Amino acid sequence: MKINKYLSKTLGFLFSNRTLTQRKGQIKRESGTVAANPNDHKLSTISTGEVNTRLCSLPWQKIIVNTQSNPPSAAPCRNFQPIWNAWDLEGISVALQVKRNNLLTGSLQRNCLECQDKRLASKSELLALLESEGLKDYDGNKMIDALQEAIKSPVMAPPEHLTYRVAHTKDPQSFIASGIISIFEILSLVRSYDTRQTCRLLDWGCGCGRMSKHIAEKFPEIELTGCDIDREAVDWCQKTIEKGDFLLIDPQPPTTFARGRFTSIIGFSIITHLTRELQQLWINELHELLVEDGILVLTTHGEYAARLYQLSNRLEIEGIIDERIDETLSDISPNGYYRSTFQSRWWTEQTWGQYFDTLEYIEAGAFGMQDILVLKKKSQIKIS
Repeated sequence: MKINKYLSKTLGFLFSNRTLTQRKGQIKRESGTVAANPNDHKLSTISTGEVNTRLCSLPWQKIIVNTQSNPPSAAPCRNFQPIWNAWDLEGISVALQVKRNNLLTGSLQRNCLECQDKRLASKSELLALLESEGLKDYDGNKMIDALQEAIKSPVMAPPEHLTYRVAHTKDPQSFIASGIISIFEILSLVRSYDTRQTCRLLDWGCGCGRMSKHIAEKFPEIELTGCDIDREAVDWCQKTIEKGDFLLIDPQPPTTFARGRFTSIIGFSIITHLTRELQQLWINELHELLVEDGILVLTTHGEYAARLYQLSNRLEIEGIIDERIDETLSDISPNGYYRSTFQSRWWTEQTWGQYFDTLEYIEAGAFGMQDILVLKKKSQIKIS
């Protein structure tokens, strides 16, 4: 799969360091409409003009996509219900143009007025933000541009059985699009917190390169390593992804990687398939593989996913549900290894807290389904 230089420029633009300075701090986004903060106006004393908009560049940057609906749905951000058809990119582009105009003119919808994620601001402040991010003279959305260009480009996707193992789709365009969406959701978080001159990134559970392919092609400055228990998928990556090292690992740690090798590790929908015992083993291993203050970005099936599967009450009591067998990798993983695991935020942070500090927790931040955790390695493990 070769995506042309325009897409490379679009993705690289979004993830440049200067566009990611706004994400610091611990965040938790709830599903649905966000309640207004009555003190919001008091916290936003503006000396540059009237407070009449939000300091938000999201309509220029990306959208959120919910793959649990049929067809997949989309929304401009977490404060809006995902009611757009995610495949109607032209229609979404028109709707986002309205959102951008609303922000620029101060004609905010109720969802924006009640937003807790972005503070109130003057138009001049918003324009200054857009200029700092290179967006002032741009009337579009970077994620939509990337998806449209990828769909138009010639595609060399992995074999259907490999894409199904990773993304539960046999459609090559859907597989490519899912990788781009995950790059916008996951890699932007890595680049926000891993500010080292050289990012040494491990794509833990890389599969057949759903994300690694884009990372390798669009971010050559990243020293990329991928690993997986699927030999065929790793072979595919080795043969088709020119930049990066891809290695086969055992279903259980330890790995052969040097301790403290990586500055960041990502794991998309990996923990979601492990029992609590395997999670403990792998969390310890990932902790050892990271440098001091290294960054770990993982996704889980949290409370939001549990609600979709009518498991909320049980999850609230037990904290983790891990006995449900998933047959997707039954032909390559040990018997009973691959699960469909749900875990609450309190259980996750309590259990992993001896290894990592939580920097961000984003409910249903990945495809409108999985929670995203941004974690920082603790220098010393605290055994409770």
